Amino acid sequence: MIDQSFSSQSTQVEPLVSVIIVTFNSDPYILDCLNALQSQAYQAVEIIIYDNASSDRTISFIQTNFPAVKLMIGKTNLGFAAANNLAANEAKGEFLAFLNPDTIAEPNWLHPLIKTVTTNTTIGAVTPQIVFAHDPARVNTCGNTVHLSGITYCQQYDQPLSKGEPYTVSAVSGAAFVISQKLFEALGGFEERFFMYYEDTDLSLRIHCAGLLCTAVPASIVRHVYKPAFSAQKIFYLERNRYLSLFSLISWQLFLFMMPSL
Repeated sequence: MIDQSFSSQSTQVEPLVSVIIVTFNSDPYILDCLNALQSQAYQAVEIIIYDNASSDRTISFIQTNFPAVKLMIGKTNLGFAAANNLAANEAKGEFLAFLNPDTIAEPNWLHPLIKTVTTNTTIGAVTPQIVFAHDPARVNTCGNTVHLSGITYCQQYDQPLSKGEPYTVSAVSGAAFVISQKLFEALGGFEERFFMYYEDTDLSLRIHCAGLLCTAVPASIVRHVYKPAFSAQKIFYLERNRYLSLFSLISWQLFLFMMPSL
């Protein structure tokens, strides 16, 4: 079990947060994403972007319009997991805030997340209430539910916006969540074999295995340009990565016993 001190309790008023974004041909979204981050109330922030070899205007746009952003440019598309890990290696913050490039964070999104994770040593990661960008009165997800089989569902999907207290969830959403840098490093970061999809569920399950909790914080709001779609490629990665994650977390005997339900 990982020492629960990794769920940091900072004595600073505003511990430094490294916001990490991975881009890949993200030109349609990145302006709104970065403009929102520039308008936030939380001040102790650095922004790190790892670009996965975009072929559109993403790189030049960031360089021209957001020179304060630390931009890491990859020569090839490493995938979501590896790119985030490389960016996290460069982070100086006590906490890492992972965001998708198609998110728009509300001005006060970080304060409730940092307050929650720093005042409870049993919490390993926190995720905001993620709402639809086209309909911010309805929820995209507020934490994820993980079935025994490893299949993951968006919690509160398409439900009205909630104003409740923080609550424990099976998994955080990779679209937006915060974790201490020490815990992220201790867990080995994202599983790079996955390339894309299921990284958030796998990391969340490892957080639980370390004796810590994942928590949804409805007071923190992030809008998401969400377009539900299933391609053959997406289904392949989701299913393959689900099995890889389960096999790495449970014994092969239990895996075989569970096979009929998987």
